[in-house]
Amino acid sequence: MKLSIVIVNYNVKFFLEQCLISVFHALKGIEAEVFVVDND
Repeated sequence: MKLSIVIVNYNVKFFLEQCLISVFHALKGIEAEVFVVDND
């Protein structure tokens, strides 16, 4: 099974970086795709 994660971002680079670090850490060993949407 493949997991899809969608992250909506608006003008918060620092929090996006922290979010992605956390997501990739949590996904170790899990097949997944991550989409980041710039809601600018």
